[in-house]
Amino acid sequence: MKLRRLLPVLLVVCVGCATSQPKRRPIVTMGDPEIQLLQTDRDFSQLAQQAGASTAFARYSDASTIRITASGPLVQGGEQIRIALQQMPPGSVLAWIPREAHVALSGDLGWTWGDFEFRPAPGDMSAPTHGRYLTIWHRSGDGGWRLSADIGNEAP
Repeated sequence: MKLRRLLPVLLVVCVGCATSQPKRRPIVTMGDPEIQLLQTDRDFSQLAQQAGASTAFARYSDASTIRITASGPLVQGGEQIRIALQQMPPGSVLAWIPREAHVALSGDLGWTWGDFEFRPAPGDMSAPTHGRYLTIWHRSGDGGWRLSADIGNEAP
């Protein structure tokens, strides 16, 4: 009899506690979207170093992607970004190290940031350029990550 009276009270307390807790990210697992996005940015950087920045940006961009640099015009669309990056001197290398990734709870939008280096072509006596970047990513129809916006600034 006492259990019948106590059950509704326990139910109200449990529901109240469950709905009053703030939403928290679960413990990080190997399937965590942030780990996946960080790995995508690492793969993107590796492709840029091996095949060139124009090839890498073409692979990870789509028609809505924009690229913003400290100098030069804003470039929109994967094909236009590829063409712009083909103007880099042959033998020069754009490389970056992703430092951190964050993904929205919805899982369809995220961003990474890190450090970049532009190394001039062999024989060019210019000093390498260093800076930081921020890349905003979105999920594509195939479930992979694509660039939404890439923004970089040189370090003083």
